[in-house]
Amino acid sequence: MEGQNVVLCPARAPRWLPRIKALFAEAGANVVEVTPERHDAAMAVIQGMNHLHSIEMALLVEESAFDLETLKDFSTPIFRKKVEILERILKNNPRLYAEIICGNPAVPLLLESYRKSLEALCEIVRTGDAERLAQRMESLAGKLWSAR
Repeated sequence: MEGQNVVLCPARAPRWLPRIKALFAEAGANVVEVTPERHDAAMAVIQGMNHLHSIEMALLVEESAFDLETLKDFSTPIFRKKVEILERILKNNPRLYAEIICGNPAVPLLLESYRKSLEALCEIVRTGDAERLAQRMESLAGKLWSAR
């Protein structure tokens, strides 16, 4: 448990919460206590949209003119890691990933934002504006990692 995140969403049996929290903390876990709604909102990004994005990438590979074996001959280390993730999602327990995506009530709320973001990126790529894309990436990096 050392270094693992454990998120507790207290709903019932409050008398057990301190004991459960202490057990995980003593084992070295990073214990966070939040509402179920806050948990679902975070997991919509961490699991739901992340896995959905991976599935979309697999669909794009399927629709491309290349099979994975051919793509391996051209691939970069990052692409190979992504293929490992795709294999894990598609082969190990697809039903689990489908339930994570479809069972979280916060995921559908993110889909419209996802669509808008993707459309904005597509427009930048369609116009060949590499400078604008680089600026967008730099802005994101500054916002996402500004606290570090």
